[in-house]
Amino acid sequence: LYLKLGATLIDSHTFPNILRTPGYPFFIASLYAVFGKFSQAVLFSQALIDSATAVIIALLFFRIFQNIKYAFLAGVIYSVNPFAIFYANMLLTETLFSFIFLSAVSFFFFFLQGEGKRKLALSSVLLGIGALCRPISFFIPLLFMPFIFFTERKLKDKLISCTLFILLYAMVLLPWYVRNDHVYGQWTLSTAGKFNVFVNFAPEVLMGKDNLFSLITINVNELVRPYQAKMWQIAKSKY
Repeated sequence: LYLKLGATLIDSHTFPNILRTPGYPFFIASLYAVFGKFSQAVLFSQALIDSATAVIIALLFFRIFQNIKYAFLAGVIYSVNPFAIFYANMLLTETLFSFIFLSAVSFFFFFLQGEGKRKLALSSVLLGIGALCRPISFFIPLLFMPFIFFTERKLKDKLISCTLFILLYAMVLLPWYVRNDHVYGQWTLSTAGKFNVFVNFAPEVLMGKDNLFSLITINVNELVRPYQAKMWQIAKSKY
């Protein structure tokens, strides 16, 4: 699906989808524009991005602990992390999001250490881009904001920083909300949450209600499909 959306962005400059957000498809489209429609180019770019993420982690640890051994160890641990390697070789959002998110964390940490509001602004914008990549990260900025009040700045400056942080984050997301409202009549970042409830969570609850142990079996995907079909039949008969 992501490859198809990326190709559509290149071919017709449209994005016929409300379930997915444009971050990762735009990344694919950018690579298609340079290298042509080769999925291998996407995977190779993700390998580079994943390597850069390991470097970011090492640099961040060095800034925090001022110990090059800790920094090197942190970078190496991420480099050999089997999950990171696995997702870097999949056409999914995880690798790109990890790079964006950890970059945002780094800039935010630099701001907390006393660097200017430009670092805070960069962190906020990157978090917005991250939400356009993975909507599940939408509320993460709320976890960042309390740390602003632990700095040694004046209260007025802290309030200004919080306002700047949220406003820039909202400005990144606002065009996509406006687009979804205009095209689909829904003021939302993505319908993925509703989709997951209907297609995954609700059928799993029904399956667990009939047989609790079915939730931990190896072929759980096969077992849940009749319940998914049941949910679709209920929706069809009602709507």
